[in-house]
Amino acid sequence: MLLALTCLSACSVLSDETAPTTLPTTSIVSAEAKVVDPENVAFSGPWAEEFDRVYRESRTTAGRLALADEKISEAELIELKATYVECLENLGFTNIQIDQNGAMSVDPPLEIVRDPDAVKALVSQCGSQSTDWDAIDALHYQIQGNPDHIDFAVIMAQCLVRVGLKPEGYTADDYKADFSSGVFDDYYDNTKFVSCNDDPAHTV
Repeated sequence: MLLALTCLSACSVLSDETAPTTLPTTSIVSAEAKVVDPENVAFSGPWAEEFDRVYRESRTTAGRLALADEKISEAELIELKATYVECLENLGFTNIQIDQNGAMSVDPPLEIVRDPDAVKALVSQCGSQSTDWDAIDALHYQIQGNPDHIDFAVIMAQCLVRVGLKPEGYTADDYKADFSSGVFDDYYDNTKFVSCNDDPAHTV
């Protein structure tokens, strides 16, 4: 079963009988950020607003510590992911695989394998209630594709010009107009367009 991990806020909340308990803070995250006071944090970088929002909505100490220095390291991601996977395993999920774009494949517990809503609810419960994996992984992915937090329409228009899909002089306003009118509806099997859409700041 393939699921997209794009939930940036709390998803379906399970009953008390099925809700997993919060897992303990992981060692690398704690060691890297233990000198930071998680209750007295101010963000100032290009993604400050998003860091502040995700930080304030975080439910775990590990999540807040990972965000507190306004950087999300690979070590922090590895441990947060491990905690997330452990949460799913404790609920009976097996063969859990997560790719770099946030898509996941799992084998659900047999008792809910034919109930997609129940599967999604349990996955969301682990991703946003018992851990902060969903929000932090999504923020990390966004930052990687646009570290300076430039308007997406601007860097998307620039990328489409670079890869030859649009002519010189093509602007952010042109992109917004084309997007709104459905011009790109047939572009999603175009590898150049997909590459720009996934990582517009770095696609050559």
